[in-house]
Amino acid sequence: MTVFILGVVDTTGTFIALENEMGMLDKEGRLIDVQKPFIVDSLTIMFAGVIGTISSGVFVESETGMKSGARTGFPLNRCALGLSLFFSPIITAIPIAVTGPTLMVVGVMMLTSTAILISTTL
Repeated sequence: MTVFILGVVDTTGTFIALENEMGMLDKEGRLIDVQKPFIVDSLTIMFAGVIGTISSGVFVESETGMKSGARTGFPLNRCALGLSLFFSPIITAIPIAVTGPTLMVVGVMMLTSTAILISTTL
């Protein structure tokens, strides 16, 4: 139950932020045609569990795909899956000491979207 609630909250927050940034919300600030992205995201979260990865990676691929023109994020999720399976031996060779600073940089970059969202709602 906790994973379900976490998935719904993460998906909702991600899509509200992305659609706000892309100007896809209606006049009252609500999501438009939200069923398709939720279905794609739920399928990729289930598949992430099957192959043994965490579901938060799905949101990164969804964001990148939506920003590059794929409105549901599915095309880039499919591409990322193929690339991750191909490059997984190389990725596992990267030491943990390198991933920490990289994740911190990505977190700072994500804060810009959060700051924009907060400033537009206030």
